Amino acid sequence: MSVSNTHVSARTIETFRRFNRLYTRLLGLFNRKLLDGPLSLAEARALYEIVAAPGVSAADLSHVLGMDRGQLSRLLNRLIKDGLIERHGEPGGRKVLPLHPTAEGRALLAELEAAADKHAATLFGPMGARENERLRVTLQQLETMLAGAGPQSAARDQGSGVTIRESRPGDLGWIITRHAEYYHREHGFDAEFEKYVLLSLAEYVKKDPAGSRVWIAEHDGAPAGSVGIVQLEGNRAQMRWLLVEGHARGLGVGRLLVEQALTFCRERGYDRVLLWTLEMLHPARALYASFGFTIAETGECLMGGQEMVEECWTLDLRPEGDQPSENNDALVFLTGRGHGHID
Repeated sequence: MSVSNTHVSARTIETFRRFNRLYTRLLGLFNRKLLDGPLSLAEARALYEIVAAPGVSAADLSHVLGMDRGQLSRLLNRLIKDGLIERHGEPGGRKVLPLHPTAEGRALLAELEAAADKHAATLFGPMGARENERLRVTLQQLETMLAGAGPQSAARDQGSGVTIRESRPGDLGWIITRHAEYYHREHGFDAEFEKYVLLSLAEYVKKDPAGSRVWIAEHDGAPAGSVGIVQLEGNRAQMRWLLVEGHARGLGVGRLLVEQALTFCRERGYDRVLLWTLEMLHPARALYASFGFTIAETGECLMGGQEMVEECWTLDLRPEGDQPSENNDALVFLTGRGHGHID
């Protein structure tokens, strides 16, 4: 067997393909319907992306899924016919029509997620706690190693139009506006949330710029996302204001922003990074976990006029030999309850 890339061994390819055969069998991907539900794998994945990024366009969804536009159009029409998603606006013309999940679509996805969790628990149940942890770490490493191999990564490397820059005058106002609009539209937050974001940014501008920073992601020259780092006491930093616009979902914008923020923290020599987020923000939580953040504290809070469960996630940046002893209080670094310190 010959391979065009001399650094890729035949054994690596053979092992990878063998793993794929095992993976597809274990997950039942050859079955017509996923997990004995009403949707195919492609339909379930499209519904997942629409629920995760309400307002996404068919063009952006095609890019995220790596699916032919014609095939995706037929798939979306089936989901619309079944009452799982809806397209806002009338077809025709050149206007981009956003896709949104219906209540039925959200409920069905929740059922599929629960079934997938149960299926995974059944697969991994025979393993002990140590083997489960080894599996988790291995899968995380595999995800990181393969993240640069797919078509989305190639697009980022070869002209996707995504750039990360430091904030300029006017950007803080954009962050306030987009946070307020997005969380009001998608989660029903009231005006108190806009006030909260405004006040948090007002505190940021008082910080030493050497230790605190805000970045803006741009896609084809337009703002597509934001993130910030705020210096805290005790050689710690807080990551805040992570947001990705719907039209930029699937381009890796969130990952690029978090990478930029953590690179800044490492260059400044911070020992630890923390962030506050909400239990309901599943895509953001998955992103944080992929970077090694773990939950250190949870509690109830009032956010945007609603009762929520907030979480503090932390990441230790110290060299391995500099890690604290197990006798140290794991939460000694916290500044107290978050009271709505959303990311």
